[in-house]
Amino acid sequence: GSDITLYPNPASTSFTLSLQTQTGSRMEVILTDLGGRIIYHRDLKNGTGGTQEMRVDVSALPVGTYHCSVTEDGALRGTRKLVITR
Repeated sequence: GSDITLYPNPASTSFTLSLQTQTGSRMEVILTDLGGRIIYHRDLKNGTGGTQEMRVDVSALPVGTYHCSVTEDGALRGTRKLVITR
């Protein structure tokens, strides 16, 4: 859905993921490189619903293009392209 936003994008050291969630849902955030390798994975337990924001440190990642995918209760909610620059 269009309710997933990444900023800043391009990012250099970190980005913030903002998304709308349902009460009690289980969210996963997965960052992959263009080859499909998982670079970052985090489970989010969501109690309240509404807008959730999460900061992700990418300072150790190489410059390049990545995909940030969000799942909710195991179903893909959306994927956004993330560019890392220095």
